[in-house]
Amino acid sequence: MSGRADNPALFDWSLVRGSQRLRIEGPLSRVPSRRRLRELPLARLNAALRQWLDDPGDPASKTPTLAVHLGRRQLTFLRTGEGCGVLVDSSRQQRRLEESARRARQLEEGIDALPEAFVLYDDEDRLLIANPRYAQLYPTIADLVRPGVSFGQIAAAAVERGQFLFDEPQEAWLRRRIDFHRQGVGFFEQRLADGRWIQLSERRTRSGGIASIRADITLLREREAALQEAKLSAEQTSRSMSRFLAVFSHEVRNGLNGLVGAAQILALDARTSGQRDQAELLFESSRRLTRVLSDLLDYLKNEAAGVGIHAQPMAPDRILETAFAEFEVLTAERGLRLALRLGAGLPAQVMGDAGRIQQVMANLTSNAIKYSRSGTITLALDVVDGKLLRYSVSDEGMGIDAQDLKGLFEFFSRASPDNPHSTGLGLAISRQIVLAMQGHIGVQSTLGRGSRFWFDLPLPALAAAGDAAAPALAEGDDALVPAISERAFAVGVLDDDELSRSIAAHFVQRLGHAAVPCRDGADALRLAREGRLDALLLDLMMPGENGVDIARRIRAQAEPGCARLAIVVVTGNVLPDSLSACQAAGADAVVQKPLFIGSLDQVLRMAVAARESGALPATAHVQVHDEAVQAQEDAGPALQQLRRDIGEQHFRVGASAALALFESLQSALAGADSDALPTLLHRAQGTAPQLGFVALGQAARRLAQAREADAQPELAQAARQLAQLLAAARTQLRAHLAAGGTAPR
Repeated sequence: MSGRADNPALFDWSLVRGSQRLRIEGPLSRVPSRRRLRELPLARLNAALRQWLDDPGDPASKTPTLAVHLGRRQLTFLRTGEGCGVLVDSSRQQRRLEESARRARQLEEGIDALPEAFVLYDDEDRLLIANPRYAQLYPTIADLVRPGVSFGQIAAAAVERGQFLFDEPQEAWLRRRIDFHRQGVGFFEQRLADGRWIQLSERRTRSGGIASIRADITLLREREAALQEAKLSAEQTSRSMSRFLAVFSHEVRNGLNGLVGAAQILALDARTSGQRDQAELLFESSRRLTRVLSDLLDYLKNEAAGVGIHAQPMAPDRILETAFAEFEVLTAERGLRLALRLGAGLPAQVMGDAGRIQQVMANLTSNAIKYSRSGTITLALDVVDGKLLRYSVSDEGMGIDAQDLKGLFEFFSRASPDNPHSTGLGLAISRQIVLAMQGHIGVQSTLGRGSRFWFDLPLPALAAAGDAAAPALAEGDDALVPAISERAFAVGVLDDDELSRSIAAHFVQRLGHAAVPCRDGADALRLAREGRLDALLLDLMMPGENGVDIARRIRAQAEPGCARLAIVVVTGNVLPDSLSACQAAGADAVVQKPLFIGSLDQVLRMAVAARESGALPATAHVQVHDEAVQAQEDAGPALQQLRRDIGEQHFRVGASAALALFESLQSALAGADSDALPTLLHRAQGTAPQLGFVALGQAARRLAQAREADAQPELAQAARQLAQLLAAARTQLRAHLAAGGTAPR
């Protein structure tokens, strides 16, 4: 017996009295010719069915239907006449009902097992089902958690019975809760009377009802509060560290300023070669101390405030060329060979912070030189995986033991037992910089055979040289390389530290300018308004009114003397917040303590010239000048040896000619005679090294190459570096010419 899957099967049944058999024919849904006929002996039927079929009573009093099971089938017999009727086979429907019931039980068991509370409302907002967790979560309304109770009743009772804590009026909270429920979208948070936090989500069903899940998020809220507290504590610690660094840097650099300044004054005032040698020894020792402390402060500043990265268009290969030029002489003096290798497929231009990358290359190259006694040091640049630029420095030095490689880039990691005074700051700072540029730094080393340090940077290539190009050094562009004035300036000096004030004033006078002491900010403002100052050396951190406030007051005045005043901030604190404040206040430059006379000379000349030419706005982009990291060179020993070798007369002729050449080159850089610039650069490349100005000759070569290649982004940087070196070289030549046959004072 069978029928359609979606309807019960119908059959005709009748009794065959003579043979005691039950005849079944069907299904009736088929045409007669396709129906099946079966006869079953009554003896095989169960007793209840036989009794129902054989009942001889009045048909009106007989039971019209009988439901029985025959095997796995569910059958219903309907009597339509004497000994005949219709048979309904509902086996499939019964199995489906049983399966549905089983699945319903499983679903209910699953909902009851949920750790979260679950509740379902129908399209009339009446409760249909809720699991036990729901009543446990809201014990004050557990008696209302039953089918048929409306959501409005449950919500109102919960508020009335004090189930929740509120940070707003109860009526407002209840309206907001009901509105959220009606929308059936999103999340809602409740705070229970016992302090627990519940997050509920509600979604509307296809039939118009609302299904809701309630989760206890108390632990998450506590963790969130703990994280927020930790974040605030970390921020407070960072601010405290920044303040500490600012004060510490200020105090340390003030002390160094006195030490370094005194050493320079002693060297300038030395009357005998012995005195000068001792002063130069003191000066060099103080410079080494300055470099170590600068590295330490740089590391701590990066840890506290992060590494500032300023990406601009740059030529990646120039980094290697600059490092090669910077260390070529030093490697030769150490008996080493310096090599440069550029891989294939390098992009012409990328976006990156050339200064920061150069800093890392300088650290790695310096270490390679320090730990190598012989062999070749190779600076290389390659493309890795088609998208990363890999800078590397390889040496054939002592190498590093495998057990020392771990933590090599951490603060105060020192892998060489032969160098107990190394702080490891260079590698730690390099790691900070590389990580800030989303890169990776690593090392491969074999003890006794050498090391290879490398760092990968994801620097995006520029499609063309003109894409977002930096300003080119146009010939005659005074804004980029200001003209250097030869006249004496009136320079105000304002510093609360007596020694620092004395050193600055002495340097200003040594440079041929007039030092004008300022008692306080009001005195400096008065002198500026009266037009009696060309420049102001201004200490940043002073009691009462600090340097930023004083600079801001000066720039706010309408008098011409305040607008054209070149403000140079002198400080030991070069944290980003301080530099931003200096820029916003209208400072033209920041000179980092300790002061060096060569750096101060260049900064003063350029800042005053720029202000007088109108090249700087009221709020200029400040530049930090730190002698500890600038490429300054001392040609004194070479000049003295040359004087002894060729005699005083020939020396004075040659030095005077070189001074005239350098002054002409400086003027050509400023645009006064730009047509002569190529010839002057060529002459400087040959003349400067002969006098001991090796870096100057290399800088002239780089600028000439940049002009020939029309490498726009590098022109300005190369010209600025050459201008700084020219200013220092001219100062040294003038001192040696004025000193006659003795060491310059």
